[in-house]
Amino acid sequence: LTHTNPASPPLQFNLAWSLAMSGKADKALTALDDQTVHALGQAAALRVQILHDLGKFDEAAELARDLIALHPDHPGLLAATSILAMDVDDVDLARATALRAGSQPDALVTLGLLSLDVDDTIGARDKFAEALSKNPASARGWIGAGLVELVDGNPMKATASLQRGAEIFCEHVGSWVATA
Repeated sequence: LTHTNPASPPLQFNLAWSLAMSGKADKALTALDDQTVHALGQAAALRVQILHDLGKFDEAAELARDLIALHPDHPGLLAATSILAMDVDDVDLARATALRAGSQPDALVTLGLLSLDVDDTIGARDKFAEALSKNPASARGWIGAGLVELVDGNPMKATASLQRGAEIFCEHVGSWVATA
C-alpha cells in the first residue's frame, strides 16, 4: 500500500490475500502486519496458513496459539490451527480447535484423521466426505478419503483418491509417498 492508500486492516488483508493467491507468500506475510492480524481473524488465519505452507511449523504453531487468544471463536483460524497442530503432533490442540471450528472443511479433515487414528473408519469416512462436499479441492480431504479406502481394502478407490490429493498438493512429497 502506498501513501495514497492508507493502511487499514481490511485493505491490508485484501492485499495479503491477493498476494498469497498469486504465489507471493513472502510479500503476503509482509502485508499481514501485527495491526491487521490482531484486528481481523481472517488475517490471523491467513498468516498461520502461509507460515504452515512455508514449512515454518514451530513459528506457525506458536503464533496460532497466541492468535487464538485474540480470536477465540474465528472458525477459519481454528480450522487452520487444527491442521497445523496435526503436523506438529499436538493432538490435543488439533482436536480442541477442530471441534470449535464447526463445519470448516479443514476442521472436518482433522476430525477425520483423528477418527482414523482410533480405527473409526465410518466416522473418518463421514468427516472426509463432508469436508470434500464443502471443498472439493481439499488435498487433505482427498488424502484422508484415500486412506479410509485403503484401510477398508479398496486399493483402486484408495489410489484414485490419494492421487487426486497428491495432484492438488502438487509438490507435497508426503502425498506422493502415500500414493505410491
